Amino acid sequence: MIGNITQLLPYIMLALPQLEEEGLGRRLDTNAGRRGRFKIERVENLHPFTHQSQTIYEPGKGLVQVPPLRVEARECLYYAEQLDKETITLNFVTPLRLVDRERLVHYPTFRPLIQRLLERYLAFERYYGNAELSLDKTVMADLWRQAEAIRCIDDQMQWQDLRSYSQRQKRATQIGGLLGRVTFAGQLEPFLGLLRIGELIHVGKNAVKGNGNYTIEQARKPFP
Repeated sequence: MIGNITQLLPYIMLALPQLEEEGLGRRLDTNAGRRGRFKIERVENLHPFTHQSQTIYEPGKGLVQVPPLRVEARECLYYAEQLDKETITLNFVTPLRLVDRERLVHYPTFRPLIQRLLERYLAFERYYGNAELSLDKTVMADLWRQAEAIRCIDDQMQWQDLRSYSQRQKRATQIGGLLGRVTFAGQLEPFLGLLRIGELIHVGKNAVKGNGNYTIEQARKPFP
């Protein structure tokens, strides 16, 4: 959960017993016409950088702990400062599906990646953070020129086809993309903070379905 939406967490947690009762997914004849059933044992809040965890919900205990383990911008910038300024390796654990200039991107290219990531970050700021935040078009154009100079030096990514059923379109849609590791090289310093934030917000198409999830492969020092 992002920004001021975290205030709604208790309401979501308190709805879980009803979700357990109703189930998830399609009703199947093989399951007596019922949806898939599940049982929640507990819900934990996990800090993505320190891996510190806290139990925020347990069945039978009416209270929901509002998570204090928030990730703030200053933490992202702190961990970004630890990154190498000239090379970076991203490991995509869910498909990266990018569209650039109305065409699907089949090979890892830095500028479309960072451009889609910045657009997503600014959208989050508008809706859940600082609604007044914007970047000058000249600044944006300069960023894209710098991003074009970043090159891929090790491509271990493979395309994976994946489909998802769309209730809105009433048909299956393609959500596949690139999976695996890619290493970029160049003057990366202007982009490191954004790349660190990208670990949290995902990038590319179908991010709402889990696509575009990656980790930066580098050891981290503890946050002071």
